[in-house]
Amino acid sequence: MQDFETNLVIVNGNVHQRLDAFAAAMGALPGIWPILSFCRFLPSWIKDPLYHAIARNRYKIFGRNPTCMIPDAALRSRFLPEGF
Repeated sequence: MQDFETNLVIVNGNVHQRLDAFAAAMGALPGIWPILSFCRFLPSWIKDPLYHAIARNRYKIFGRNPTCMIPDAALRSRFLPEGF
């Protein structure tokens, strides 16, 4: 198995990665969140460096929790099984 260091999001059977995954996830949410899905229209030469800059600095930007969340069964069912 290959280790990925990015997010994958599946929406309507389509797999998205990196900033496109963020855009797809935001587009699937209710309320004002879909406005953030505009970033899918950015050219790759902007999207990829932007994604990697945010990923490298995510703890500085968003903070870090001292403990890991343990998901309940309902939340676990939304993730791909280990070894997928």
